[in-house]
Amino acid sequence: MRVDIFCESGEKYGLGHLRRCENLLLHLQEVFPTIKFQSSFHSSFCYPDYELEVVIVDSYIAPLSFYENLRCQVLICLDDYFRLPYPHNALILRPTLGAKTFSKSYGGEDYVILNPVFTQKKITPTQKNKILINLGGSNQNNLIKQILKSIHGDIHILNPYFKHPKAHHSLNPQEICSLIDSSEIVICAGGGGLNEALSRGKKIIALCIANNQRSQLQNAHFLPSLFTIFSRTNLSSKLSCALNALVSMPSPPPKPLGLRLRPWLYKTILPILSAKNAKHFCLLSHKQKLEVLSIRNQEEVRANSLNSAPIGIKEHLRFIANLSFSQFFWAFFEDERKKGEIIAVGSLSLKEGNKATLGIYKNLRYKHIGEKILHSLIDSARKLNINTIELEVLQTNTRAICLYEKFGFAKIQENQKFLTMEKNL
Repeated sequence: MRVDIFCESGEKYGLGHLRRCENLLLHLQEVFPTIKFQSSFHSSFCYPDYELEVVIVDSYIAPLSFYENLRCQVLICLDDYFRLPYPHNALILRPTLGAKTFSKSYGGEDYVILNPVFTQKKITPTQKNKILINLGGSNQNNLIKQILKSIHGDIHILNPYFKHPKAHHSLNPQEICSLIDSSEIVICAGGGGLNEALSRGKKIIALCIANNQRSQLQNAHFLPSLFTIFSRTNLSSKLSCALNALVSMPSPPPKPLGLRLRPWLYKTILPILSAKNAKHFCLLSHKQKLEVLSIRNQEEVRANSLNSAPIGIKEHLRFIANLSFSQFFWAFFEDERKKGEIIAVGSLSLKEGNKATLGIYKNLRYKHIGEKILHSLIDSARKLNINTIELEVLQTNTRAICLYEKFGFAKIQENQKFLTMEKNL
């Protein structure tokens, strides 16, 4: 699956947009571990003349015409505030503290985009009186010099442009995380560095160095171990006051951020993996979930299942609620435009080694749909980069066995009750 990322970065713009796009891609890879994502980063906003699959845009300079002329299956726009009236097909991701969630716009601390290493438990012990200055990836040499004149202690600096014996220029995410962990106090800007420090439970002095950071800082300033500085007037005295107050405070607990990001990515990408007349279980309405239950509980379906006992409503709804990222359960509809009655349900459950277990339940009111549903599931398996599909079927279900053999499934194991079949893709 191809992912095209458009964002600005560098000495003028910093690395914030680039880093959170990279981090979003890492989360996408962890949600869909079998898919081979082919990522392309674009620093200019020249839209290609062909249709793309997944597009991520994180920009404060791209014109509206760029978004309007993009042709893609999924368009994700990262925007801390509504800079533009985005096209109707765009999904707006606002990974900023205090942002609200509503139709096609998802924001707030649950959608903050951190590198996955920042969600791990602490492993580097804190060193008392160690101060880290992390003002992002733009050139902030003058501000860093001003801060250094105002503070004392074991000071470390994270910036690609500042030259200093304790300056770090090109650390990987794990090294940055360890550096933050080992620091007692972090002096940062109001962007991604603030979120990283919050996620690791640090005492923080946050400076507003860009207008787009103001909203996030206003929603974070109430935290007792966080001091916000919106104006650089009398910066030296403000820093001294904040440091004196923070030294006597206990370290705060890590703040959980981005808890809904992966489920959101899962639901966002699912339509690309599905047939046009299919909808994943987690996206169904309550009424549709009950319709799925009625299909699962059909007498003939239960008789041909490995477990013939009827399924209760609570058990069924709990099963859907607990589906993991490695389980793909779809309802197939009669009409892909009107989303009419459900004609069948099908599933692919991922296993180790790019393998999956397949299952199908047909609505017995419909005839001759088995081949269509099986073809759709195999197509989804290829999109998921699955190498091998296996299934279990009762020995007495000869009609199903014939269908699977027609699609290239071969018997690999059997006993008196059921047999196991397998197909290599």
